[in-house]
Amino acid sequence: TMIRILNATAGIWTITAYGDITIDGRINAWLPITGFVAPNVEFLSSNPYNTITSPSNAPGGIRCGAYNSVRNTLYPPSSWGSTRLALDVPDLVAPGYMVGGYYPTGYGTMSGTSIATAITSGACALMLQWAIVEGNDLSFSTSLIRAFLIRGCNRTDVTNYPNPQWGYGSLNLMQTFFYMRQM
Repeated sequence: TMIRILNATAGIWTITAYGDITIDGRINAWLPITGFVAPNVEFLSSNPYNTITSPSNAPGGIRCGAYNSVRNTLYPPSSWGSTRLALDVPDLVAPGYMVGGYYPTGYGTMSGTSIATAITSGACALMLQWAIVEGNDLSFSTSLIRAFLIRGCNRTDVTNYPNPQWGYGSLNLMQTFFYMRQM
């Protein structure tokens, strides 16, 4: 069920839900992503976990969060898992803070999970080139790519993996290719 409140009166709201049939008594609620709701709209007692939304909450894909690769810290706006369907996400994190790149108008930096996703997609493309185009493994698939990316992740000794913020660790394509060559 989706509830949309239009032209709401300013203030603190309480939403009470009643159900004819209650299965587990939980209600999951999310606010729209940034830019679709006023910046001062928030939940008073929110939980930073279970904030992953579509398309990362769909099963079968490779899901990445973002981190600051200079300081080796999480990128604060990156969503945390798991999902309400108990999927362990994200799978990994990739650089997503102040990443250099070219715009149509010149060089600049970008931040966000979208750039982390672009980096992870590029890593997947390179893996597919090695496997399919160069003929090293014609049966390569998304699940195999995901498994190799996870296996090649950088991890620290002070964190338990997988976890809701870092997944299985940070992307390390060189280490991933090292494991792929051992196949």
